[in-house]
Amino acid sequence: MTPGNILRQAARAAEHALFVALALLMRLVRPLALVRVGKVATGRIGHFAADCELYLCQRELGLAPKRCIDLFHPEEFVSNQALLAMLRRNMTIHPLFRKLDEANRTLPGWERHTVDIFRKSRDVECLLSRTTARTSFTQEEEARGRQTLRKLGVPHDSPFIALYGRDSAYLASTFPSWDWSYHDYRDMDVADFKPCAAALAQEGYHVVRMGSQVKEPLEHESPKVVDYATSGHRDEFADIYLSAKCRFFIGVPGGIVALPMIHRVPTLYVNFIPLEYIQAWNPYDMFIPKKLWCEKKERLLTFGEILGSGLGRQLMSQAYVGNGVRVVNNTPEELRDAALEMDQRMKGSWEDTLEDKEMQRAFWGLFKASELNACFNARIASSFLRANTELVR
Repeated sequence: MTPGNILRQAARAAEHALFVALALLMRLVRPLALVRVGKVATGRIGHFAADCELYLCQRELGLAPKRCIDLFHPEEFVSNQALLAMLRRNMTIHPLFRKLDEANRTLPGWERHTVDIFRKSRDVECLLSRTTARTSFTQEEEARGRQTLRKLGVPHDSPFIALYGRDSAYLASTFPSWDWSYHDYRDMDVADFKPCAAALAQEGYHVVRMGSQVKEPLEHESPKVVDYATSGHRDEFADIYLSAKCRFFIGVPGGIVALPMIHRVPTLYVNFIPLEYIQAWNPYDMFIPKKLWCEKKERLLTFGEILGSGLGRQLMSQAYVGNGVRVVNNTPEELRDAALEMDQRMKGSWEDTLEDKEMQRAFWGLFKASELNACFNARIASSFLRANTELVR
């Protein structure tokens, strides 16, 4: 063994001994304060944003242990450095705490000194509606955000709608060694948004297509429709700012939809699948689901059949194929009609009929409280139910 190797081994041993000593100190100070250490899932923006916000909501509501000091370390890959900087205003996050976490787990009683905030981005306890957003913008950040809007041709006082259509480009580019085909059932063609974008532009809105890496641009004739994802002005901070400042957000369930969620921005979830994973907790949110065509029955499965068969929980493309089921995307007309309904509901001009209300009750009556949802406050679009009554009945 060379002297250099000996020195490196000695340095690693000394470093480990130091963190073990700090882990022991955590136990010694427990009568005064409970010190815990854990990881923040920074690798995927959805878990990163939502899990941290839900943790902060718990702290605000007094649901965390009293006299508790929590220390966090990020994963090696950070999906959004701007979000990390903003969260550090309310959370203690540093890579060095990874060593402390490892040392803590080598000692008896490590569980009591570990904090796990991974919640799969699910607000089962309806914490968001009981609190205000913890991730706010400084004056400098507000100025930076308005500058981005100007570059996109959106006046800062003009209402805009943010639009997101999930495809495989981001994961394929960011994690190229992984096979992400099991996620394909969640994707959509962004061109299906064209009638939706045109209708919203006609209502006077600017429409900003979101995304960091995308397969295709959203081509459109209207100057009010802006493809921010391919504009050259896209950056990690602007992803957060635009998601927080839009009038409402339209998006396929994917990581970025956590950004409007943590800022309490009303969201229209489109092409939602699987059905039982509906984000049902916020009364200002609305959604329309994908449909499932059963090859054996030669028809669409009803919502009751989807939930009763277990297909409402399937998270793998292969599960649908293996069950002889084809996933059917929302039509461009369904997307457009749901967006206009969302707009009218926010303006207070939408009126449900008695049949709309009955179908809404029938739909939610199919669900049972579980680890995925304990409260059902969101709404399935009435425009969607009117066009697909057979799926409820």
